[in-house]
Amino acid sequence: MSLFEHLAELRTRLFKSSLALVGAFAVLVTVGYDPIFTLLTRPYCNLPADLRGGNAAGDCTLITLGVAEPFLLRMRIALICAVLVAAPVWLYQIWAFITPGLHSREKRYAVPFVVSSTALFAVGATFAYFTLDRGLTFLLGFGGERITAFLQADRYLN
Repeated sequence: MSLFEHLAELRTRLFKSSLALVGAFAVLVTVGYDPIFTLLTRPYCNLPADLRGGNAAGDCTLITLGVAEPFLLRMRIALICAVLVAAPVWLYQIWAFITPGLHSREKRYAVPFVVSSTALFAVGATFAYFTLDRGLTFLLGFGGERITAFLQADRYLN
């Protein structure tokens, strides 16, 4: 292939990846935000009420300190989740762009690497999620009884 054919192929692959990302973002920002936010705040909500800030009812709320912060938080969560949801599409596009330049031996080594790294990432992310409430309990418990932590939404989710 000539240089211009490579660039045209790259443009096509980038367009398909961008289309998948924008589509996933649009869906997640409109209808997918509430379940994702609930999932992300569940470890915080599982903490004992004395470690969470809030009213006497012991509700589970995070605070924001800026006017635009709720909007930006929604956009950031939707964008990060859109990258994860669209990952099969854009990873395939990368793979399809790179594969023609690889030798058969290189392809043979790449497939187990991709599969194992994806599996290890999923296991690590799952482990981190299920141990987050224990880590929060440990860290927020250092303040003692006279300190109540009010967690800022963007700092908690970062």
